[in-house]
Amino acid sequence: MDLANSIARECLAKFDSLPKTGKPDESFEWTILAGVVLTRGDQRVPEVVALGTGTKCLGATELSQRGDRVNDSHAEVLARRAFLRYLYEQIELAGNGQKEAIFVGSPGGKFTLKDGHSFHFFTTHSPCGDASIFEQIEKVPPDIRDEGEPPSKRSRETLPEKEEPVGSVLVCASVGQVAGMT
Repeated sequence: MDLANSIARECLAKFDSLPKTGKPDESFEWTILAGVVLTRGDQRVPEVVALGTGTKCLGATELSQRGDRVNDSHAEVLARRAFLRYLYEQIELAGNGQKEAIFVGSPGGKFTLKDGHSFHFFTTHSPCGDASIFEQIEKVPPDIRDEGEPPSKRSRETLPEKEEPVGSVLVCASVGQVAGMT
């Protein structure tokens, strides 16, 4: 099984293992799932370190001046927040000299990710905003249709064919690579 598939399967399995509370009723509801996965060394066994679900953002009239509401509850935003919390916990472990921490101390009091460790972002749907906009092919100028253009500049019809039937998009944060699954 390739890395992209194993990351997708781990995120979906972790979500499925969580209690029913707050999950959509599969018979008529749906949600988007996003997660961050850690791989260590050559084994590349994925470990889910953050998950988030959601599709909503508060409207202007619902925003709170007191800061007591989550303004953006999109899955990728919530997963990022959970990931930041995970990173802070790992920095604390490293600062206390714990071997299981993913960070090691470096000169100047900074921390670096241990060799061979990588993070990968997973989502079951393309993110909102510009990342999910695909123009119609006839409206795209010929010079932008070139295969050398980044995926964000290509129309849906010129993106490479995707082979995996999981229904997800995987973004590998380790080197900025993007791998997709239809």
